[in-house]
Amino acid sequence: MLLVCDTEQVCRASMLVWAIWKSRNQVVWKKRKCTINDVLASVSTTLDHWRKAQDTLALSSLSPYNSDDGIEPWTKPVTNYIKINVDATLFYHENSYGFRIVARDSMGKLIEAKTCYKAGSYSAEVVEALGIKEALSWIKSTNCHNVELETDSLLTVQAIRSR
Repeated sequence: MLLVCDTEQVCRASMLVWAIWKSRNQVVWKKRKCTINDVLASVSTTLDHWRKAQDTLALSSLSPYNSDDGIEPWTKPVTNYIKINVDATLFYHENSYGFRIVARDSMGKLIEAKTCYKAGSYSAEVVEALGIKEALSWIKSTNCHNVELETDSLLTVQAIRSR
């Protein structure tokens, strides 16, 4: 039987599979119980958040760039370079942390992305350093050259430079 789905159905199915996987991990690793309603609510909420994140017009109106506030917008790397961005997140209420790594080419095209979520409690600077370490491991394993590594953690950069 051939099933033809529109984009909306594919998005909902993808989010459902992801929500089931996430709930399964909550049960297995954290011994938390998840109801069907929790999973379905997660599907709707996550899909809604993802769509809003894709809407660059809405995002730009939420946080307009102002050259006086010190915020620097993301820029593409120079030709023949790869830019890797690292960002950390702390989940205090879950006693866990995570980081994300995104590698893009000089056209801004995604090369690779990785997320990591682990149990434990560390400072933001330490988690950022763990993300940077993971990015450096990726650079080494792929034998990449001409790489620019970017992070928003000044303290982490200062700590690395002080060694």
